[in-house]
Amino acid sequence: MTDSSMEPCIKRGETVYCGRARSLDVGDVGLFLLRGRMVCRQYVEDSEGYIYLLTPGGRGEDFTVPPGEDVTLIAKVLLSETPPI
Repeated sequence: MTDSSMEPCIKRGETVYCGRARSLDVGDVGLFLLRGRMVCRQYVEDSEGYIYLLTPGGRGEDFTVPPGEDVTLIAKVLLSETPPI
């Protein structure tokens, strides 16, 4: 990681491993292409189709993606534990 937005789950400078994924479960961490930039965030989706890309503990910029807006899952970040939402 090049920034500290995912701390304490992923520390700045730490190497992470990723795997191919077609979808994520709520709470999984993924790499996403959103609004022209790649972000690493925790994934949450609500019953109305809104997607929330969150940072643990609110340490960085969170994103709300309304239904119909493009967001591309690049990969699932492989972690030993899923961080709390």
